[in-house]
Amino acid sequence: MVLARREFIPIAFLAIVVGSAFSPAWMRGELFYELDTIKQNAPFLEYAAASMGRGELPLWNPYLANGLPQFAEGQTGTLHPFHVIFLMAGAFDQLLIWGPLLRALAATLAAYWFARTLRVSRSGAIVAALTYGLGGFLTAQQHHLNIANTAFVLPAVLAAWESAFVASKPSRRCAWLAGAGVALATSLVALHAQMVMITIPASLSW
Repeated sequence: MVLARREFIPIAFLAIVVGSAFSPAWMRGELFYELDTIKQNAPFLEYAAASMGRGELPLWNPYLANGLPQFAEGQTGTLHPFHVIFLMAGAFDQLLIWGPLLRALAATLAAYWFARTLRVSRSGAIVAALTYGLGGFLTAQQHHLNIANTAFVLPAVLAAWESAFVASKPSRRCAWLAGAGVALATSLVALHAQMVMITIPASLSW
């Protein structure tokens, strides 16, 4: 409990920094986009939101070419935790605005958690977290939703494994391992095969 309280200030600091970096989104509703966002992500998400608003899964999109298996399309991520609530609410436009902030924040906090499980100092963990969550790769990939949605998975899985290995009680160890499994499962519903193939071997190697 004491340790958790000591982590509050660094975590709050990270949240403020990430929130400030994406302030154009939540202050002015500006969209973080590239060409894929306009030609692909926005139309796909709009169709998924319309389908889910009717209580249907967007299995097949008849409006593109001769039809598209929308549910299997990686950028849509219909059941991903970062997407599903927005899509069910029909707020695909808000997902495009708030999604980059959520993804960057998740990646930043996961990297901080992983660094702390390795006994890195708080200041060092903050540097690692900001380098990872706001670094060039993740920032440049925000328009590739399935890549950005999985950025937090590997550090989260490794942090959960580290926590499981040092847990004194079997129940806690099982809880941490289950948490690692849940984090890994989110990469599966994000539907980016390369990220899954990176995450699983890296986790097993660790």
